[in-house]
Amino acid sequence: MSLVDPPSDAIPSRAELRRLLDVLLPGDNDLNGFVYDHFPSVIQRFQPGLSRNAKLDLLLTFAEFSDLHRRLRERGLHQRKRRTTEIPDFGSERSRHPDLFGREDLLSTLLAACQQDGWVVVSGAPGVGKTALLSHLVNRLEQQLGSPVPHHFLRRSVSDSARPGVVLRSLASQVEARFPRQADPDAPPELRLIELLHRVSQGPLAKGGRLILVVDGLDEAESEGMSNPLPRFLPAELPQSVTLVCSVRPRYAHFGWLTDHASRHLVGQFDLDASPWNASGFDAVMRYFAEHGRRLSLDPDYATRVAVSADGNLLYAAKLREYIERLCSDGQPLPRAELLPSGLRQFLIRLWDGLPQDVRAGLALLCAARQALPLPLLGELLGWKAGSDTESQFVRLARPLLFLEPAPASTSVPGDCVRFDHAALRDWVEEQIGPTSLHQNRRQVAAALCAWPPLEDSLYGFRRLYALRHAVTQHIETGAIAQAEQIAGNVDYLIAKCQEFGSASLAEDLEHAAASCGQREPARTFAALAQALRVGAHWLRQDPGALPGLLYNLLRCANWSSAAIEREITYNGVRPLRIAWIVMGAALGISLFAWNRESKLLGALSFAGLAAGFAVLTWAIGTRWAVAGRIPASNMFESL
Repeated sequence: MSLVDPPSDAIPSRAELRRLLDVLLPGDNDLNGFVYDHFPSVIQRFQPGLSRNAKLDLLLTFAEFSDLHRRLRERGLHQRKRRTTEIPDFGSERSRHPDLFGREDLLSTLLAACQQDGWVVVSGAPGVGKTALLSHLVNRLEQQLGSPVPHHFLRRSVSDSARPGVVLRSLASQVEARFPRQADPDAPPELRLIELLHRVSQGPLAKGGRLILVVDGLDEAESEGMSNPLPRFLPAELPQSVTLVCSVRPRYAHFGWLTDHASRHLVGQFDLDASPWNASGFDAVMRYFAEHGRRLSLDPDYATRVAVSADGNLLYAAKLREYIERLCSDGQPLPRAELLPSGLRQFLIRLWDGLPQDVRAGLALLCAARQALPLPLLGELLGWKAGSDTESQFVRLARPLLFLEPAPASTSVPGDCVRFDHAALRDWVEEQIGPTSLHQNRRQVAAALCAWPPLEDSLYGFRRLYALRHAVTQHIETGAIAQAEQIAGNVDYLIAKCQEFGSASLAEDLEHAAASCGQREPARTFAALAQALRVGAHWLRQDPGALPGLLYNLLRCANWSSAAIEREITYNGVRPLRIAWIVMGAALGISLFAWNRESKLLGALSFAGLAAGFAVLTWAIGTRWAVAGRIPASNMFESL
């Protein structure tokens, strides 16, 4: 019998379980996190404003006592330890391309190039089939090798898969899983992959064999400002017996850097827009419509003319097929092939012109979100009325642009999540709405999803996961520096982030914030926290719950006084600027009311409120002065 699994006759009573919950989960965030991790169906029953006692009653009512007891024993034995995984699951992305529609000659040539040391670069316009080709390449290599092939698909609308640090850890973790003896858990993050590749090259691969890495969508990599993100995760050089296959759009701003970087050991360059490989794209589209034309009972000549109008672009071919299939299912006549839009862009223009404003607003929010959003949440942000058919209407009208997928199982969100079907579609919508609207929508998404602790409703699991992934970064990108500082100063958030995604992910968020916020004192705070996390990475891998004490000791070693640390924590917890503006706003409202009524009592109350607001504001400035060591006069409100 294990320590975690007790004998069946040792299950405690309801009162005993309640006492255990109070001891092991003393804080509200502890309780929410525990229920989210182990009893997601119970979290669905939490409502905003629910008291702790009510939450405990719900947990004890709807959770199996034996399972709850086992989870509490685990908590008692291991505290808040939980090993994070750094290997994303790209099974859904790979399954979207079940057929290559010919192109066997291209795939065979690509496989041959993979048998040489160096770089293989696949380039082409959006929609020509780069991802489908690399997905089938991974499948074929895994069949030949009998083992997983390290791969990563960068998608700005899929969780955080486009962040350079995530790509680096993903590839390194997959190589370590294949060669566990070559892993070095204490390697510096920026050197982890390249040092690992050299050890694998000189060790297991020296006796024969090959390591092939596949990275799709380099043009989706997130950057800081105008900087080039590719050097942050692509190896400076590839050792012997290692091949890296990557795909990129030729119009990507850093495409020239990539070709120069790979040219020293370039073993294959496949331009799908130029001869001879563009012909394979036209052939794939013809095969695509020949197959679906038979299924839809289309006239072969009509199917051929529609395929020609797709101009060798598989993405546009898929959209045309969906359009024709919808007409067939509705019993409507098919348009003449020559009247179809000439190219993907013309198709999108015609589609956008026919969309109502509320559907456009929903698509703008999806542009601002950093991952797929649940449809109920999208309805909440757009103010859809409960019980109306607005949700189904949105999906029906915007369906050519959307990809629907199940919500992550851990979030227990009912219904589907929705995101753009392709990066090219998202980029086109962003172009239509403009940067100002995009920024406003990002602020709206941040306000709804990047607060901590999250709102406790039926979407709590998704709100929590989104905040842990994106809260700091999204607040920084929308200019909400104070909110980013408040999140970074919340110890419960920091621990939860380390538990869910690892200390390296948290450190990268803080480093990005330090580089992007443009304000001296917040940048100093973010950088100090990030440095402390880097130094303590070894201990945090073992126990994320040790974060508060570790941070305190490391910040003290970095010449932060205990008083400065306490002031920083207090300031971020109180958020005095927010309180000051609320109090002074209320005082202004009372003064206007008193002026109309000529009431001395109301006048005195407004004066007292104004004085209290200025007092809180003065305390805030004084606290920032004490922490920074200088008065924040040159950029007063920005520093605050």
